[in-house]
Amino acid sequence: MAKQKQVAVLVIVNEVVVVLVVTVVVVVVVVVVVVVVVVVVVVVVVVVVVVVIAVAAAVISITSSTSNSGSGSDRMRCYGLKKQDIGRHRIGLHD
Repeated sequence: MAKQKQVAVLVIVNEVVVVLVVTVVVVVVVVVVVVVVVVVVVVVVVVVVVVVIAVAAAVISITSSTSNSGSGSDRMRCYGLKKQDIGRHRIGLHD
């Protein structure tokens, strides 16, 4: 009788250990999957934000360069120059 009780106790302990090990493995796998998904989502969001910023900067630079390319007076105004100054510098006359 005593041996049967010992065997029964060992079987129950074995089952409890197996259930605990399986539970720990499942929890670890779920945590790893969640972490991987979060990292992938963060990377995708960062890439999208960088692409949007790059496209916006390109569009802004294209529109600003095409709008200034008409007469060039806006560009000269940025440097504080007048059309007469540009002409004098070309022929070598300086004030």
